[in-house]
Amino acid sequence: MDQLTRDAIKAFVRLHKTTESMYADPHQPGMEEALSNAAQEANKLMREAGLLGKPDSVILSLVDQVFPGWKPDVPQGPTPGSVLSLLIPSGPLDFPPDDPRLRATGEAVTAATRARLLRSALVQAGVGELGKWDLEVLDRLGAAFDWSVIAALVSWIERASHSNPTTNN
Repeated sequence: MDQLTRDAIKAFVRLHKTTESMYADPHQPGMEEALSNAAQEANKLMREAGLLGKPDSVILSLVDQVFPGWKPDVPQGPTPGSVLSLLIPSGPLDFPPDDPRLRATGEAVTAATRARLLRSALVQAGVGELGKWDLEVLDRLGAAFDWSVIAALVSWIERASHSNPTTNN
């Protein structure tokens, strides 16, 4: 692995860890600036290394080479006990769920994060590999709908997968 790719993967992991810190404690001083800086650095280096748009499996394989055994929570989807799993309603909804980031920081959960949550729920439900069109539709849904709609969709997918004995969960 060349140094540019290694630096890009390190920046990707820093961004992930910064994002986890933001979700764990959104009121931490300097968090918004740290998240913005980490995102800009990761985007720049991932673009320069030709990694933007690569499948998650490729990125995670490279991450495993640089950080053996490290498995990020977010790209693999919410897991029981993870911060993200706490954000997704686990039962019937009577009211729209509040956007946790909007409530904590004044800025909404991004469209990319909403799309990633949908993708993670589908993969965990056993959909398997997603094609380019699948990913585009997920991006469109993440951009078109706010947190309350995406949280409801993810909740439905997760509840359906837990009640279906043929899934991998």
